[in-house]
Amino acid sequence: MTPEMHSTEGVAHGVFRPHGRLDMRVDGAIVYADAYGPFNAEFVQAVARTLRDLHANASLPRPYADVIQFHGSLMGSKEMLEQLSAALGQIRGDEVAAALAFVAAADVEGRDFMLPLFERVFVENGRNFRSFSNLAEAEAWARRCLEAAGT
Repeated sequence: MTPEMHSTEGVAHGVFRPHGRLDMRVDGAIVYADAYGPFNAEFVQAVARTLRDLHANASLPRPYADVIQFHGSLMGSKEMLEQLSAALGQIRGDEVAAALAFVAAADVEGRDFMLPLFERVFVENGRNFRSFSNLAEAEAWARRCLEAAGT
């Protein structure tokens, strides 16, 4: 069975087009995502709409973990980070992942500059966030967090 895909690609946008793309699929209790940057504030709005669709799916396990692998660029504007912080505040408690892992290899543009900025936004908004340079370590951490959460 092919996992159901959720993507920002098909989300309608306003005057400004979202820069960046996020493709998500659910595999067990982990939501895997591939993110392609750079990102702007409109991208965050598209992600919020895509997450609403994902969370509306009754088959999404609770608790769950997010593992997001970045490709190309992790760069984003100050406005994007502000929009992200505001969007995180709108997410209901039962929709918050037990763990959020960012995976960005050393060759991802802006990795060293942007990861601490993303971490600050997520931690300030009460998220269990950690970044990794490879997928295997991120998955292992996410599974430990899920076990601790009772999955």
